[in-house]
Amino acid sequence: MNVLSETDNEKIVSFKKDDGSIGYAILWKDEKNSNRTYFAVVDLDELVAEKFVSATSLNDSAAVAAAISAAKSSFANGSYVETYGDNITGGLHIYFSPKDADLLADGSSAIAGALAAVLGLYVSGGMLSIALGTLVGLAVQTWYWYEQNSDGSLDVRIPYVNIATIPLTGHVYMKIGSHWYTI
Repeated sequence: MNVLSETDNEKIVSFKKDDGSIGYAILWKDEKNSNRTYFAVVDLDELVAEKFVSATSLNDSAAVAAAISAAKSSFANGSYVETYGDNITGGLHIYFSPKDADLLADGSSAIAGALAAVLGLYVSGGMLSIALGTLVGLAVQTWYWYEQNSDGSLDVRIPYVNIATIPLTGHVYMKIGSHWYTI
């Protein structure tokens, strides 16, 4: 994962997708809730089609990052990660919009990459955020159809204490929808 641009309120990253192509994600802080970070996958074809960036500028990471930042509302589906509670009794709440939940359930490496990037803001250690992102991705692929909300969105809650056990156990206990699962 490569950071293309980073400010106090926004981060744009690139990552390699399963098919070998480059995917992009943008993460940005909620202006009203400092515990919440939105994330979105960016479609480069759409960036070019909507004329946010020219096809000849796609090799210029600064130009791509600027275009993604300017067009973030075009890609936002409403997915976010937020903290709840304190360091002992709290954890992470991940909300997947209906579109993003469906894409992740279908195995989208782009959504998985965006998820790993946003989890890196909340979980120390790059490998831990990748492991947690992988486990959440597997959980969504396995349980989405059973646990989705009535609108197709999905809520996942993971206590910090359970995240801390991942390096020791290789799995995590999380709440997906209304039930708890070990993944």
